[in-house]
Amino acid sequence: MVAGDLDEEDCVLGRNKNHRKLRLPEYEMTPEFEVAQNEVIDAHYVSALRCAFTSCADPRADIYDIVEMSFARLVAGWMLWEMDPQDHLLRLVEEYSAHALRRLPPHWDPEYWFTANYIKLFRDVASPEELVTLKAIMTLDDEERRLYEARRVYGWTVRETSDRIDVNKNSVGPMTSRIEQRLDRTEGASAQAAKALFDRYMQEGGGF
Repeated sequence: MVAGDLDEEDCVLGRNKNHRKLRLPEYEMTPEFEVAQNEVIDAHYVSALRCAFTSCADPRADIYDIVEMSFARLVAGWMLWEMDPQDHLLRLVEEYSAHALRRLPPHWDPEYWFTANYIKLFRDVASPEELVTLKAIMTLDDEERRLYEARRVYGWTVRETSDRIDVNKNSVGPMTSRIEQRLDRTEGASAQAAKALFDRYMQEGGGF
């Protein structure tokens, strides 16, 4: 049998706190169920990662952990959701993303900065020009990339960027401009195209 009891803090997001557990229907894990569940995660793993990344919009969030917990919850409640597992998987990712944001460490130092693979996350939705630019972004050194992400991916203000990554406030703008100029010098790349992509998908830039 697949377990039907899930702890509220981990799995019953948004429920009344007086309800400590959610009883999910138990079921016998058959080879057919296992194949169907694996097909869901294989087909929608990247879109689930992208959903977690854009929903959290925070470099301290571990999007892989969010997707793994979401898939575990999908499997546990399979009898409720097997008719439309993709939709429920993405809903669970959004729920776990909101939960993850409430549990982030209070630090902004590099140790807690999650480095996303933009090629993997956006390959199936980006234009050729956007993909070339994403590849160029991936070649930036760590400090440059954090600054670029702060300003163009996560949309932080100059003050937030300065405070969180310890860069002089007066240097944030010029440094960002130099990074984007370097991206523009890459053949086939466009800093504006990359910005438009992130604006399209990040939660604060139009939503998922």
